[in-house]
Amino acid sequence: VVCGTPAYFESHGVPRVPEDLVRHNCLAFNLQGGQHRGWTFVRDGKPFAVRVRGALACNDGELLYRWVCQGLGVGWRSTWEIQRELKRGELVTVLDEFALPAYDIQAVYPQQRYLPAKVRYFIDDLRNHYHESGYWEGQRTS
Repeated sequence: VVCGTPAYFESHGVPRVPEDLVRHNCLAFNLQGGQHRGWTFVRDGKPFAVRVRGALACNDGELLYRWVCQGLGVGWRSTWEIQRELKRGELVTVLDEFALPAYDIQAVYPQQRYLPAKVRYFIDDLRNHYHESGYWEGQRTS
């Protein structure tokens, strides 16, 4: 989701469509420290990307998260990462009607003829944990 602080949006306006992001300080994340392909959205069932720009970019998710919470700009973050701040009203989401549908978390490991038991156990534990509703809040339902 695209998110920011209420103070940021009060000061800079709320984007109504993804193309409005060109007028915002978009805090970018990727391994190279920039946002080369843009942020992906869905309109009429089809994905599209909007190239964003901003004063800050990094390859550290925690740093980007702090920048967003400090009101330095808007970020494109996972809902599970900002759930507490959303509940407390410290962050708000925008452009929700254009958000990508949820997608699965994937475990990637080297292909081997025999998968070590500890790797299989770890993957099974991840699967069990992330299939439970409310996993991002640390509240298990079972």
